[in-house]
Amino acid sequence: MGRILRIIIVTIIVVFALRAIRMIWAALTGGGKTMAQGRGQQGARGPSRAQAEAVPTSGVLRKCGHCGVYVSEALALKEAGGAEPVYYCSSECRKLGQA
Repeated sequence: MGRILRIIIVTIIVVFALRAIRMIWAALTGGGKTMAQGRGQQGARGPSRAQAEAVPTSGVLRKCGHCGVYVSEALALKEAGGAEPVYYCSSECRKLGQA
């Protein structure tokens, strides 16, 4: 029983030490950014700060004319058609909706 307890304690100490070393290394080498995040693309941890700030958090939602997904009017692709404009969530939906 004592040997198992010692193994568990040593394992916990090693894990904490490795995490501390990793955090220090990340701070010294640029905050742990991946190459994709450094170029402004979405990395494993989500969108970059610039991308997150660029997305509007309020406004009018419009329904995609092809798939029915609601998208912010600021991000939607607007197509003038008939009495009311048609909004699309992506260029692919715009192509499919026009066909």
